[in-house]
Amino acid sequence: MWGRAIETGFLEDIWNAPTKDIYNYTDDPAFPPVPDEVIITFERGIPVAIDGEKVTPLQAIEIMNKRAGAHGIGRIDIVEDRLVGIKSREVYEAPGAIALIEAHRELENVTLEREQGRFKRHVEQKWSEPGLRGHVVVAAEGQPRHLHRRHPAVRER
Repeated sequence: MWGRAIETGFLEDIWNAPTKDIYNYTDDPAFPPVPDEVIITFERGIPVAIDGEKVTPLQAIEIMNKRAGAHGIGRIDIVEDRLVGIKSREVYEAPGAIALIEAHRELENVTLEREQGRFKRHVEQKWSEPGLRGHVVVAAEGQPRHLHRRHPAVRER
């Protein structure tokens, strides 16, 4: 729901462009439909309404997957550094995630002071690193809790 990863032997060669048939969540951005303005309401960082209609976080993702995906938003083609020390090419589709994250970033741009923004970006980076390494991450008291599963190849030190 939040997004999907696409990996194949064909994509492992970074010189091969992704083919159109690998995408399910996004339409070709070269042929976007008419512009679509959306108003997303956040409370405590969580989307609670789209265009004035109350939504759950799951509904917000589903709605934005369709609306942003129709414009080709959310296609990510990158080479990653894997946990095991190799580089791997991945293509992701996450239209709802990208739309919601970018909308929240724009809200932060107009509400956070410069130093608050710098601090937040620093903390975000540090907060995400253990999860990317396969460690368990638990949110602070009073915040939603998310557990990242540990990869079987990862050992505690």
